[in-house]
Amino acid sequence: YFYKRYGIEDEGHLIEKVLSIDYSDRQRLDDMAGSLGLNLEHYLNEHQPYLSSFQIEELIKMGFTIGAHSIDHPRFQALEEAEQLRQVKDSLTFIKDRFNLDYAVFSFPFTDDNLKKSLFEKMEKLVDLSFGTAGLKRDSISFNFQRIPMESDESGSSIIRAEYAYFCWKKWLNK
Repeated sequence: YFYKRYGIEDEGHLIEKVLSIDYSDRQRLDDMAGSLGLNLEHYLNEHQPYLSSFQIEELIKMGFTIGAHSIDHPRFQALEEAEQLRQVKDSLTFIKDRFNLDYAVFSFPFTDDNLKKSLFEKMEKLVDLSFGTAGLKRDSISFNFQRIPMESDESGSSIIRAEYAYFCWKKWLNK
């Protein structure tokens, strides 16, 4: 029934269809899960893939800096600037209020690549630091630093060595 309802031929087609759902149409994911009898809230409670507030508080007590990462993890490039700014503001407000922080740090989900300078100009009043994922490089925005994406099958040390070698190569080329 489910496959027929959503025009899906087989499991491979299902995966393609799910992965192709755009952020603006994200409600379809909840609809699909409901049609399959999946209880996402139960799954999240059972498996706890995210840090709990208690765990975050413990990290803060240990000296870790905690920051915001958006309201619902969108690709910022797909959003209008007003929504980008709302994602930054609201997530910062929540994190700062919830954990009584006296600093504001924001890390872009996915990447900050191709975001307009005007967004960063508005963010400058809101954040102490922000982070993108362009690897080792100097950023033209003074408060925005690039981090190394670690979502790979490679080991952490391999990723860092490769990023450092690439950084040195670009520096040698004056880039």
